[in-house]
Amino acid sequence: MLRRFVGALAYLAMFLAIVSSGYMAKMRKISGISFVKTHHNLARIGILLIFIHPITFVLEGQGIQIFSPISPTNLFIELAGRPVFYLFILVAGIAIYGKIYKNWRKVHYPSYLAFLLVSIHAPIINWVKKFI
Repeated sequence: MLRRFVGALAYLAMFLAIVSSGYMAKMRKISGISFVKTHHNLARIGILLIFIHPITFVLEGQGIQIFSPISPTNLFIELAGRPVFYLFILVAGIAIYGKIYKNWRKVHYPSYLAFLLVSIHAPIINWVKKFI
């Protein structure tokens, strides 16, 4: 249950971080701090929760293989959380070194793909687990 809660909070934080760019002025009014700080704080919380989510599987005794990006025995969509984990880490890494990389905004585009895959992953994995 903890892993689902952490996963849902990570989903919410990343959703807010992604959507916040469309509401820069409103975010500043609501939070009282600059958009960039709000956006980065939401992203940091989301990335932290994304790290914690698979760790809860390991702590529940499901093994370290949860961190393997590819699993030959399971459906890709069911396990889409694995590649998404690495996509978000890539996007976060590029964002951290954004001052060095001039086109850092273009690198944020994989976060939209990752978010789409997570949106598919959550209901599909629950559906598959219900019937297996």
